Amino acid sequence: MAIGTCKLCFKEKDLKKSHAIANSIFKRILRPANGKAILLSNGDEKIAYTSDSWAEEQLCGECEGLLSRKYEKYSLEVLRGRRGTIINHPTSDYYQNVQVKELILFFLSIYWRGAHSSHKSYHALNISFSNNMLLREAILNNTNVLLSKYAVRVYKLIDSTGSANDFESKVFKNFIASPYVKNPSVLHSRVTICFAFEGFYIEIIEGGVKFKERSTIGALNANEESMRIKHICLFDIPQLVEIMGKSLDKQRAGHTLIK
Repeated sequence: MAIGTCKLCFKEKDLKKSHAIANSIFKRILRPANGKAILLSNGDEKIAYTSDSWAEEQLCGECEGLLSRKYEKYSLEVLRGRRGTIINHPTSDYYQNVQVKELILFFLSIYWRGAHSSHKSYHALNISFSNNMLLREAILNNTNVLLSKYAVRVYKLIDSTGSANDFESKVFKNFIASPYVKNPSVLHSRVTICFAFEGFYIEIIEGGVKFKERSTIGALNANEESMRIKHICLFDIPQLVEIMGKSLDKQRAGHTLIK
């Protein structure tokens, strides 16, 4: 624990370990594996176990509690099917009686905290001063963020190929992907921040979306109490396929520390 300026309330306080991606998500993976998860990357590192939960001292205890109570706990209960009603369809899931605004702010808070982190897993994230203040105030005061500024899309990851072997299936169900940024659109000056956990794939569009895009499946609207989450095959996401593919190649070549 260290004394410093909390990045959310700007007060000088004791800082706590802050998890951009909620610690409970890491615990769900680490607990059954005796505190260790499989580390995958598209670099040269061997496949190995890790207990790193990507934490860093950023926020005071009060602000940590706020984010945990207001956004993390509720949103994870929704994603895990413990809140609201879920109607399953062949290509999407329809969630009713949920507070969509809380989920939007939950996902935006992950991006915001990750952009402030020096942990290598969040190295791809950057945020401008104006956007930092915009998100900070929205998170702190529980207010809507204009869709012209930031938009959020959520997808449920599936394997529609039916080709996953035991190794791939284990990884598919229990992995957290480091956030990455898609190439910005030259035409619309938009940047898409992407990450995956708990079997969901999330896109945050910095620069917002056009009006006609706001009603597409997967797009979240803070003024509604329902949302439709589209299914997407993991193997249709090039960046995740690259990580999975390289990891599978390492496993086949014996480039692993896992026995």
